[in-house]
Amino acid sequence: MMRSRDGKSCADDNYIIYHINMVKTVYKYYNNSKLNKFEKVIIMMCTDEVKVLEELAKGDEELMMFKETIKEKSRDNNIIGLYNEEEARKFENEINLKDSHDEGYRLGHEDGFEHGDRIGFERGTETATTKIAKNMLELKMHIDDIAKATGLSKQKIKSLQ
Repeated sequence: MMRSRDGKSCADDNYIIYHINMVKTVYKYYNNSKLNKFEKVIIMMCTDEVKVLEELAKGDEELMMFKETIKEKSRDNNIIGLYNEEEARKFENEINLKDSHDEGYRLGHEDGFEHGDRIGFERGTETATTKIAKNMLELKMHIDDIAKATGLSKQKIKSLQ
């Protein structure tokens, strides 16, 4: 989903959102399955290997032109560096952390009211915090960051793995 820097969805009625499983397409390629033109384009945009570009473009004039465009753009100093992988990962982690925090708060709040007392609320909060930490581990976030965000000890976080 497209999101703005503040984490809000950018999509509106003027957009049509398509969900494309690019990993599945890449698996198809590596398993030597027959690919349609669109699938070839997806793989060409994902690869960093010239031989893959050559192989996929072979015999198709449009894909050959696309291959040349990719090669040209990969040498363009005005484009190189526009995408910063570390910055993108940090942004994604911030969004996921906020979503996990909100979900954890909701779960803790519900569990606390369900038990009707402070102990239930604390138990619910602890359960939610543990769930958040597990989600963050699944997102491959660093244990130090998880500890800062949740207040759990590094040892407790490691025990959740």
